[in-house]
Amino acid sequence: HSNINVQMNYWPAEVANLSECYAPFITYVSTEALKDGGSWQQVARKENCRGWAVHTQNNIFGYTDWLINRPANAWYCTHLWQHYAYTLDKEYLRDTAWPVMKVTCQYWFDRLKENTEGRLVAPNEWSPEHGPWEDGVAYAQQLVYALFEETLAAAGVLAVDDAFVSELKEKFSRLDNGLHIGSWGQIKEWTIQEDKQGDHQRHLSHLMALYPCDQISYLKDKRYAEAAKVALDSRGDGATGWSRAWKVACWARLWDGERAYRLLKQAQNITVVTVVSMDDNAGGVYENLFCAHPSFQIDGNFGATAGIAEMMLQNTVKGVHLLPALPSAWDDGHFKGLKAKGGFTFDVTWKDGKMVEGRVYSAAGQECRMYLPDAKLVEVKKSKGGKVAFTQEADGAVVFPTSAGKSYRLRFE
Repeated sequence: HSNINVQMNYWPAEVANLSECYAPFITYVSTEALKDGGSWQQVARKENCRGWAVHTQNNIFGYTDWLINRPANAWYCTHLWQHYAYTLDKEYLRDTAWPVMKVTCQYWFDRLKENTEGRLVAPNEWSPEHGPWEDGVAYAQQLVYALFEETLAAAGVLAVDDAFVSELKEKFSRLDNGLHIGSWGQIKEWTIQEDKQGDHQRHLSHLMALYPCDQISYLKDKRYAEAAKVALDSRGDGATGWSRAWKVACWARLWDGERAYRLLKQAQNITVVTVVSMDDNAGGVYENLFCAHPSFQIDGNFGATAGIAEMMLQNTVKGVHLLPALPSAWDDGHFKGLKAKGGFTFDVTWKDGKMVEGRVYSAAGQECRMYLPDAKLVEVKKSKGGKVAFTQEADGAVVFPTSAGKSYRLRFE
């Protein structure tokens, strides 16, 4: 399914230091999206649009059916961009990701329409897998926003400045971002239909901007982060398999380690149910640790892995946030080998909930920027002992230079 499941399989690929494991999905998307006359392009042509689109149900050979899921093309492109953001492989960006991102934007150039406020919205969209089809639903708007924003970032890296980029900038300036606060303080799911408080539907499609995207953050706009919290509370802690894993990651993004931990433990409930069931009590894991939706779906395993990583490390507008959602149950511990954007790999040790020491490896030689609201960095040393000067910036970020292929030891107090 293109409305969460295949994407979730790749959520831990970069952060868990398995970047090479992204290759099958990236090859799949780039091959099928750019295949002249292929099934994905045919879906778009039936709507008189350039580019490509998919339905909800797909296989590895490009076959696609059951309920068109137009925003999935934008969602897939966020994965293509993420691979670049973590690796900074400019050749990959130019030759593989950019061509797909460009034609995906063109699909939405042809598809979007103006609403009564003059904003561009996606017509006749849904919020998987329930509710009405309406113009401008949060699911579509948040994903198209991410697509346009990341494609503009890619254009900046590649120094592309042409008619396409000019059109993209103009349309992005008028695009509805899908972030609207409803009558009971929630991020709205639909434009017209009133959201039902206490709706425990398993999808969190109106919170794409919280996770896996990043438009919603306490560091960007507290109002939207609080509204996302209200919406997430309304969904409840029940769910099965992949849905509970998604909630772990969302609560981690809201810096609530206790809630994320509670959901993670619930996701590890032992079950013996093997028939298809949406009953909260039926989900969890089997004795072999395969995730039970039920029945078995591997996306829950991968999603939970990504959720744990999100509790340990997050990429933010102020830098890499270490231990952003550490639960009290993990008061002492360490992690090794988690990756951050910019080609950085981190190891961190903590005691009594406070960071003690760490190590960062720089693959690309970029400036290392960390956001440390709950820790004080007192020393940065090269792997062979020389000290490295660092600065504390006004926004709370700690910054120091790095060299490609070098490691740095960090000491905190």
